[in-house]
Amino acid sequence: MRVTKEGKLVSELPTAAHLNAMLKSEAFLSNFLPLDAVTTHPLYLDDFTLVQPGYNDGGPGNRILYVGPTPKISDSMDAITRFLDVMPFATNADRTNAVAAALTVPLRRCWRGAKPAVLVTGTKTHSGKTTITEFIRGNTPKADLLYEDNDWPMQHQFQAQLKVAPDIGVVVLDNVRCDSSGRASMIRSGFLESFITNPDVILASPGAGEAMRVQNQYLTIINTNHGHFSPDMLNRGTSIHLAPEGNVHEQETPIGNPKLDYLPKYRDQIEAELLGMIERWNAAGRPLDSQVRHSMSNWQRPSAAS
Repeated sequence: MRVTKEGKLVSELPTAAHLNAMLKSEAFLSNFLPLDAVTTHPLYLDDFTLVQPGYNDGGPGNRILYVGPTPKISDSMDAITRFLDVMPFATNADRTNAVAAALTVPLRRCWRGAKPAVLVTGTKTHSGKTTITEFIRGNTPKADLLYEDNDWPMQHQFQAQLKVAPDIGVVVLDNVRCDSSGRASMIRSGFLESFITNPDVILASPGAGEAMRVQNQYLTIINTNHGHFSPDMLNRGTSIHLAPEGNVHEQETPIGNPKLDYLPKYRDQIEAELLGMIERWNAAGRPLDSQVRHSMSNWQRPSAAS
């Protein structure tokens, strides 16, 4: 409510003091449903239940308001297969890891602090690292961080972006170089290593405002041509290596430009096919692959099985 006098605003009701008192009052807050997160894109709760439009009550930590349309689910794999077939993966394992990473995005609230970073490398420039990153991310909002040898600038960047776009689900460090700061001999970061493995993240960067505590619902993607990952980072990651042959600028694909043409056109279909893979795994009783060997084993087992 606004109070005006002679066309000028002189006061507003309720006052800031009244609002602060209300927001600290249990009697006032108890009139509202508890909420842990708001999302505009499909994701899964801890019990692998796909959110539906509106309020989803999966218990503490999983009370999600989904404000998007009803998720589309496809039994096909055509759009994904056509994309993967033109990407220059070094091995079939790299192709499989790309699908596992893409599946992790709608499952990003699961295994908080126990899912790896995605480490994308290539043998030459324009090998498709950013294209793979966009395939993995899909429609999910991202935070773009500039890699620094010092940790606090990256934390500051993330905290600032999270305040503007709280629906961020993917953190991307694009074209990282180990000499970005002029001193580092390998890609390493205490902030990133802790960020990947902590179920709850506290952001308290100088100059970024009040400290924030957030659930670790983020998938981290790092791609590089000119850098070596530290052993700690490799232990916290899953690798996708691209090895194109010949002149990449002269090569044409049957799907056109994968990044600029194909992904924008088929992004929704790819998302529906990924959700279909997860739903088929759910319908099969969520079988696990006991043969996998990875430090993030709980993440790897259902990814391999789906």
